[in-house]
Amino acid sequence: KEAAEAAATYGAQPQYNSQRGGAIARNEAPLRIVPIADLNPYQNRWTIRARVTSKSELRRWSNQRGDGRLFSFDLLDEYGGEIRCTCFNNTADKFIETVRQGAVYTISKGTLRAARKAYNPLNSDYEISLESTSVVEEVLDDPGVSRIPTMIYKFRKIADIQNTAAGEVVDVVGVIQSVAEMVQLTRRDGTECHKRTVSIADDSGRSIEVTLWGNLGATEGKEMEDMMMDGGPVVVACKSLRVGDFGGRSLGSISSSSFALRDTERPEVRALREWAAAGGLA
Repeated sequence: KEAAEAAATYGAQPQYNSQRGGAIARNEAPLRIVPIADLNPYQNRWTIRARVTSKSELRRWSNQRGDGRLFSFDLLDEYGGEIRCTCFNNTADKFIETVRQGAVYTISKGTLRAARKAYNPLNSDYEISLESTSVVEEVLDDPGVSRIPTMIYKFRKIADIQNTAAGEVVDVVGVIQSVAEMVQLTRRDGTECHKRTVSIADDSGRSIEVTLWGNLGATEGKEMEDMMMDGGPVVVACKSLRVGDFGGRSLGSISSSSFALRDTERPEVRALREWAAAGGLA
């Protein structure tokens, strides 16, 4: 659904000739690093330096304007600014293997568009659409990389989610209670999808079900299952889950969701692990 909405918003994207790939020459004038929070459509030249906090799968869309494919990735800079980049068609093919979650890149020569807030919970009012001439370069030897956080969370207590509107996107941290098996479903259009349900609880005294859709169930979901079998409390920090109201409040993954299972330094994670070890789940 997100892919179809993106296609409807941006329209059918032009098909660029991928044979023109290769190194892209820089402009003669050096490009200045701009904080994400300062980006606006009236800037002709900008470069941001940011870490990839999540990356979607390559998705396909179809509407009255045509067919295509896209993927998106979310960025975080050292000042706490967040923004989403979207790549269509041949541009998606060009960057899908280049962009890695957790890595830091400089990005320039993209087009700024109004963010689609129904699907984008990030703090920027804009999104970046990358094109064939956009420049995405990994930053490897810059000391400034260490100043960029790996993730910023705004955690909600599970008890508070019970009063949160359906459709809202939230962050939550919880102790895993159970991990279900993968389930295969058939959509209304006849295509198949997979999901895995995980139950988490926190020290607000409530638990909630989290549905991991698609590959997340096979990757992060399998890792959760394996860690549960090893014994001891397993705490997961969840970024960007959509609140659902089917049979009561629940949470589900979206394209920008991510799950951190080995974040031992975050205070909220340490506190919940100690709470669970002291019998908090009993």
